Amino acid sequence: MLARIHLENGDLDQAAAAYKLAILHDPTAARLYLELAQVRAQQGEPDLARSYLEEAAQLGSTEAAALLAASTLPAETGP
Repeated sequence: MLARIHLENGDLDQAAAAYKLAILHDPTAARLYLELAQVRAQQGEPDLARSYLEEAAQLGSTEAAALLAASTLPAETGP
């Protein structure tokens, strides 16, 4: 997949664009939303990342659902 090649080359903007294009062609592929969320997180865009995770979870991604659940846990403050 072209998005992964861009990601491997460190081109996050092109990777995000390629994932968006792939989603246009297959809007029910939860994996694409999950991977786009990971790119957005790497770009320092947590709100966008979260919205893509939510979409992936709605489409049935258990990994996205777990990531969303973990992100709502309070931070551990120590013993």
